[in-house]
Amino acid sequence: TERKVRALWTAIERAMETGEWPPRPSRLCDWCNYQELCPQYGGTPPPLPERQPGDTVRSTRRRPARAATDEL
Repeated sequence: TERKVRALWTAIERAMETGEWPPRPSRLCDWCNYQELCPQYGGTPPPLPERQPGDTVRSTRRRPARAATDEL
């Protein structure tokens, strides 16, 4: 689970840096109220908000070292 969460966070950081948020179509799209904004349906998403001073993308927290006795 930890590996999946880290991979997801890395993908979010990458998307924030590049501004590219690719759609991920699924069966839930049939019930979505935002299809007019979705590129998958020919829509145009709103522009991303401008970054403000002090906004961070990358986490500055360091991963704590795991002791050999840590349990999951």
